[in-house]
Amino acid sequence: MPSASLSVKGRISMINFNTMNLRQENNIRRRFIMKKAARFLVVILSMMFLWGCELALIGIGASVGVGTYKFIEGKLERPYPIELQKAWDATNTALTNLQISVSGSLLEGAKGNIEGVRKDGVTVYISLKDEGQKVTTIGVRVGTFGDRIEADLVHKEIAAAAGL
Repeated sequence: MPSASLSVKGRISMINFNTMNLRQENNIRRRFIMKKAARFLVVILSMMFLWGCELALIGIGASVGVGTYKFIEGKLERPYPIELQKAWDATNTALTNLQISVSGSLLEGAKGNIEGVRKDGVTVYISLKDEGQKVTTIGVRVGTFGDRIEADLVHKEIAAAAGL
């Protein structure tokens, strides 16, 4: 005759079975959390190693494009895949198109500087540097502290004048 209640031996085996299932579930959860933590750690470490890497910002050699830039201390700098003289001419053309009067300019060797004034009296500083291999970095600073939006407009006009 079957009894309605489990024997003591049956209860112990059921408790052991339930405990084993809980342990397996906890192990699965731990492994999942550890994998997630390891992935997160890899991403964080990768970011730390690549932080500030110039190659990531401006590319290598022929892959230099007009789309890359850096904004440091109020100056927006971009590499252009053109020679210094062509960049110099394109910059002067862009300033004329934007109705910025040039108050001073100097081109010496592999560097050049242009200072201009907009109609509203805001000063525009432009620096050009020959990086070699037909790449010129042009830095634009508009105003005393640097206006990124206005500097970007000057860069767009320079790119258009250079035919890029």
